[in-house]
Amino acid sequence: MKRSMAVLAGLLVLTSFGTLAAVELSACGGGGPVAHPEGFKPNVLIVLWDTTRADHLSLYGYDRPTTPNLEAFAKEATVYDRATPTGMWTLVTHTSIFTGLTETESGAHASWLWLDDRHETLAERLGAAGYETFAFSANIIVGPWTNLTQGFENLYTSYSPFKMTPVQQSDRYVRASRQATKDKLLPNDKSVELSPGFTGSMKDNWGKSVFKDAAPVAAQAFDDFLMERADKKRPFFAYINMMEAHSPRIPSMESRKAVASPEEIELGLTTDSSLYALNEYTVGQREYTEDELKAIASIYDASIRDLDTATQKIFDSLKARGVLDDTVVIIVADHGEALGEHRRFEHRWSLYEELVHVPLIIRYPDKFGKGERVHARVSTADLYATINELAGLEVPSIAHSKSLVGRKEGEQYVYSQLLDPFAQQLASMAEAYPTLNFEPWQQSYCAVYEDDWKLTWASGSSPHTLVDLSKDPHEQNSLFDAEVAKRDQLKQALYDWEKGLTPYDPSLRDQTEQFRQCMLDKVAEKMGALKGQESTNEDDPTTRMLKDLGYAAPDSADVPWRDYCGPYGEEVEEAKAAALAKEFEGMKPEEVQAAMDARTAAEKEAKAEACQPFEAMLNRGSKAKAGKAKAGKAKAGKAKAGKAG
Repeated sequence: MKRSMAVLAGLLVLTSFGTLAAVELSACGGGGPVAHPEGFKPNVLIVLWDTTRADHLSLYGYDRPTTPNLEAFAKEATVYDRATPTGMWTLVTHTSIFTGLTETESGAHASWLWLDDRHETLAERLGAAGYETFAFSANIIVGPWTNLTQGFENLYTSYSPFKMTPVQQSDRYVRASRQATKDKLLPNDKSVELSPGFTGSMKDNWGKSVFKDAAPVAAQAFDDFLMERADKKRPFFAYINMMEAHSPRIPSMESRKAVASPEEIELGLTTDSSLYALNEYTVGQREYTEDELKAIASIYDASIRDLDTATQKIFDSLKARGVLDDTVVIIVADHGEALGEHRRFEHRWSLYEELVHVPLIIRYPDKFGKGERVHARVSTADLYATINELAGLEVPSIAHSKSLVGRKEGEQYVYSQLLDPFAQQLASMAEAYPTLNFEPWQQSYCAVYEDDWKLTWASGSSPHTLVDLSKDPHEQNSLFDAEVAKRDQLKQALYDWEKGLTPYDPSLRDQTEQFRQCMLDKVAEKMGALKGQESTNEDDPTTRMLKDLGYAAPDSADVPWRDYCGPYGEEVEEAKAAALAKEFEGMKPEEVQAAMDARTAAEKEAKAEACQPFEAMLNRGSKAKAGKAKAGKAKAGKAKAGKAG
């Protein structure tokens, strides 16, 4: 077991509260590769722009000047025009970048917010190979709470450290991060929960995200790291997460003015774009005018401009320290963001291109051409194999990841998944509009690409779709019934890929992780008891934190996680249903129900038995706490008696 018993103490604390596209080369850049000696290990830096879609970057042809600094940087880098993440939200896409695993294999998903210890991360591999590791994260999902940061020896966050975790999470930059966010607040802004003038619903509680706009602080933290390193000859692996493009968005006025007109800026400041309001639009209970949608988009664009400005400071640090050409610099996003397309906001409930077309730029003159644009489709999971190769390490055979080093063509097929539909984010909508049918937001999806062809396989009542993105980039017209040969080809590819995956096995969790599941079950039970109430116990930090994050609403267990999302998954489910039908063949309905009830009770009993050591630990902790309190009272009584005497 890699984790110490401190984790269990932490749990106690928490519980107590096929066509290959060609490469297009541009003429800009020039110059040859930097000569490095044999066996040289480059530094590696991942700058991750959380929630950033490629088509809103001027580097990718967008008509607003959102990324002037990145455009200049790209003249000395390789730009990937069609990079696709393995999913549509932070946990699963980071898991793929850090481990090369799919969501089916890793088990890290919305109902199990954890990357198991047995999965070895890039930080662990590179650390074992002699790299010094550094991470700065503005996203709570990329931190000790999810174990995504396992292996980083220097971990800084914009939010306060989680108590009693085995990871040495520093609070050095927390105060500065909060101030950086507050410095951008405008008195006349009424648009989001963080805004001083906001009067809308706070039910989804993004108003507590005062730590998120910390990109300038992250840039400073990285520069401090470069300056303070004890052994500057030792290679480093650094990861920086920037959250400016994630809601609630509060871009600087300077960036607003750079991308939007005065009228658009004013409308953006007065239009309610809080999470609650965006969810209302998604479920058809709120409307926005075209001008309001454009104004909301302009706020997003200004946030990207803020990212671009902060990232330039990182480039400047690398140059000033003389290590730019010795460093593999990767700019990438974990996923995109819906801005009203397909009647959706945020990054949930679909695999449309606004969520799964992200920027990817790599600068390392020794291995990647200057000023190149690669039009072939690649997966962001390929970064795992790429970084391993550049560090001189063998890529584990389990990884669904292919190195980008020296590649001038794409993969025949690229895949993306949405296994856990994350329907709990609509808990406030279910409460406000109880008669609505929320089934459309409880579907899983799989997408398979072949060049510009994209097949999306949906569960439930949602239709499967087939589109040619070269002719239909906004995915408006499905060719599922018209292009039968292409549909069947991609369906078979998706089937074969899924069949080759090894599903995550929860029984392989170590004791710490088993206890963590017991803790989460206890939290879910408590929240389930509160379901339908107006408010929760604000003195319960665990409940409050999970709710604030949007990852543990009372209905979080209502929609199960699925192993698969495509045609092979359907076959597996049909086989299970057939086996069950055969088992109950000839039985009366009441007998079937009784058998199912008995099975459910047995499963519940087995779960309770597995959690008995955890419950015993809780009881010991409670008794010890009560004993200390009693001793304290006794001591106070003696002191009082002494004074009286």
